[in-house]
Amino acid sequence: MYKKFELFIIVTVSLTLVGSATLNGMSTLAQSNITNASKIGANVTAKGMAGATYGGVDIDSKSGVINCDGEIKGPVKTEGIQADAFVRHGKFAGAWRIVNENATGQDKGGIITGGWTDGKKYQIKGVEHYDGICKAKLPKDITITGDCGTGIEIKYATVDSKGDTFKGNGHCYTG
Repeated sequence: MYKKFELFIIVTVSLTLVGSATLNGMSTLAQSNITNASKIGANVTAKGMAGATYGGVDIDSKSGVINCDGEIKGPVKTEGIQADAFVRHGKFAGAWRIVNENATGQDKGGIITGGWTDGKKYQIKGVEHYDGICKAKLPKDITITGDCGTGIEIKYATVDSKGDTFKGNGHCYTG
């Protein structure tokens, strides 16, 4: 019985060490890609970081007004915009939404399909899949752009709109 237990401990420790070395190797690879890109002044993108497992943008804003051009038209007050973009399988992914001011109403939002951050600015691309605020025809391509930091402008636009601006925070993460 003790030999089985000793064998279990040895195998567990060995697998842990191998897994740790592999993860450290991936982290080193991603860090060297980021370092090399920043040395030549390039944007650090999720698309250009093969093997990257870290990076992204978290957005949260105060309430704001959007201009609707769906079944509902004109300015509509909202509780703000939120987005969580992260590197997944080598590209930006995640979800975004504009929060309905009406507690019983539906939000508008969708998925994040791409983007980049260099730690100072960001651009998120996505698709709007639901709209309980303006009740517009869907799906629509969207972009969310801005500077990284607190108290910044967050710009949201669809392909067929001039866009809307929110005040809030854009926390950017690079590896």
